[in-house]
Amino acid sequence: MRFALVLFALLFVYSSAAAEPKKLMITIECDSDPSQLLDLAQGEQYQEIPFAGAKAILKPTQMGGRAVPVELLITVNPDTRSFSILALFADNHACLVVPGGSFAPYSRPEPAIEQ
Repeated sequence: MRFALVLFALLFVYSSAAAEPKKLMITIECDSDPSQLLDLAQGEQYQEIPFAGAKAILKPTQMGGRAVPVELLITVNPDTRSFSILALFADNHACLVVPGGSFAPYSRPEPAIEQ
């Protein structure tokens, strides 16, 4: 049975002007059945394939801001360059943390040479 759970995750955004991190609150849709979100990412519309996994910590406000360990799954479509980052919780919930596009390897810009 699918139900939507609104998860408020606290992300820390560091400002170059301040030493204290700023808190940014975002709303993320979650599902009690991870296969629903995997079907969305890997289904006919996006056709993403698993690319990488990682471990992370989220601090949902619904859990009193307590740190919660999650497994991350990153899926990518190499042709369209769409990607998804899913958080998989130990209680079998899953959240689509970041859907996106223009996935590509990172390349550091060359420093400008002043003359």
